[in-house]
Amino acid sequence: MISFFLSERTLPKYRAWHNTKKGVVPAGNVVIENKILAVVKDVVIMRIMGLDYGSRRVGVAMSDELQITAQTVGTVLRKSRHRDVDEIAAIAEEYGAEKIVIGYPVRLDGTEGPECERVSRFADILESRLGLPVVKWDESFTTQEALSILLEADVSRKKRKHLIDKVAAALILQGYLDSMRQSLGLA
Repeated sequence: MISFFLSERTLPKYRAWHNTKKGVVPAGNVVIENKILAVVKDVVIMRIMGLDYGSRRVGVAMSDELQITAQTVGTVLRKSRHRDVDEIAAIAEEYGAEKIVIGYPVRLDGTEGPECERVSRFADILESRLGLPVVKWDESFTTQEALSILLEADVSRKKRKHLIDKVAAALILQGYLDSMRQSLGLA
């Protein structure tokens, strides 16, 4: 069984899409050309933004509308909190993000350090300015994993510097998406 959820913003899009398709049943079986493709319980179409908040750069990633995969979007070079939030807000608006997942740098022993406080303050600012829920997600080893991926792909040191933050953001977001799918029994 496939289970998704429609948000208030995407429900009209789904209804408009559904009304233009022949042979689609909104709940129950999804039928296209008389073949049952999937059993649908609830359908959700929304994008989630992933952030890797660093001291110099913020890596940005975005999920697909069904929240299955995370793709890199870009990197915001940090200048000031106000400008950083404005740039992130513009990207969220452009992609229609309805939730933000931000990497939370918990220590290996599970305690929170000064970096967690910095991320929490930024997450609170994002939540209040953008009006979107912000989820803090453990980012343990994502930068190292991103570096490993880029090294395996034989990306030059100069290019790695520009890619590592957005790859780490995609890894943070993918971890969150996988966890959500697993909690719904879809993994």
